[in-house]
Amino acid sequence: MAELPEEVKARFARLSELLEAERAAEKTQRLSELSDLPTATREALGRTVTRLTIDGVEEGMGYTRLVLSRVPRGEALTPFHAMSQGDLVRVTFPLECDPPFADGTLERVDDYRATVAVSGRLPDALPDGRCSVDQLGTDATYKRMRQALERAQRLGAGTPAARLRDCLVGTEAPVLTALPDVSFFDEGLNDWQRDAVRIALAADPVSLIHGPPGTGKTTVLAEVVRQAAAQGLRVLASAPSNVAVDNILEKVEGTGLRVVRLGHPARTLESLRHATLAAQVSADPQFESVQEMDSWRERLKKKLARTGTRPLSYGERDEIRSESDRLWREARKTEEAIGRRIVLSAQVVLSTHGGLASNQLKGDFDLAVL
Repeated sequence: MAELPEEVKARFARLSELLEAERAAEKTQRLSELSDLPTATREALGRTVTRLTIDGVEEGMGYTRLVLSRVPRGEALTPFHAMSQGDLVRVTFPLECDPPFADGTLERVDDYRATVAVSGRLPDALPDGRCSVDQLGTDATYKRMRQALERAQRLGAGTPAARLRDCLVGTEAPVLTALPDVSFFDEGLNDWQRDAVRIALAADPVSLIHGPPGTGKTTVLAEVVRQAAAQGLRVLASAPSNVAVDNILEKVEGTGLRVVRLGHPARTLESLRHATLAAQVSADPQFESVQEMDSWRERLKKKLARTGTRPLSYGERDEIRSESDRLWREARKTEEAIGRRIVLSAQVVLSTHGGLASNQLKGDFDLAVL
């Protein structure tokens, strides 16, 4: 690995400083929101989860794990939909508790269940009443960004990724080859937009499309995606928000391309949800086996909860739980395999920037459109 020039090292060091400043500012803002925003608003944003009960307490070296859960209520978005492993959170206890809250880190998070590692003091007697969890900062996101900065500095010299990095930091210039002849899919593009498409296809390794709002940048990006896919290139299209991703998806979906949209279906326009990975997995013929395993698990759970003249023995209960766990693992393994196959076969994969770290993202890409 070639040594980076000092000016490039300094630039990455500055980016790291700014990242830490942004992280600290976000935590300050989230703390302010705890008093400034109504609970219902914070819940709608996914930054607060209320009506939680403490299911378990696990002691560790220098910390305590709190296992919290909430009963499903048929919500479109599950309570912890905006929280991730590694997030900094505050657990607030009922009013009579001392201390009234404890800060910690999300160790595990599921749709309706979360485990928080707390290093500070907890109430002497943990409450039976409802608790809440407030997100103080998305530390997992910042961790991924720090790791990305570190990886960018370690890229091997001469690799495509290293060349892209060098162009982005200004130590190397991109090359513009001869503009290609293009047969445009969207015949409504104006001359400026057509030139932008040609330049994007001819630039190596990076090009920039810019313009005021309403000038058709997303339309240009959609044309670039379609042209690249027509050349046999695999395209990753990403945007900062779910709305922006949907804007691109609207323009490339229904064009004959194999397209898949990562992310929670509830964050996607209803008219586009059929393009999400979750919807495509559910529509796959192999998904029937997943449904059968989940259905059998539900029957086993009801059997465990059943009361009658002859209660189940400990051995019978353990056997049922073991079979239920096996079915859950097998169902999720099959579900993940279906999703992996769909993503790998897609010509165009769309995601938010934050979703790019998802383990759903599979395979290599020839072109990234951001």
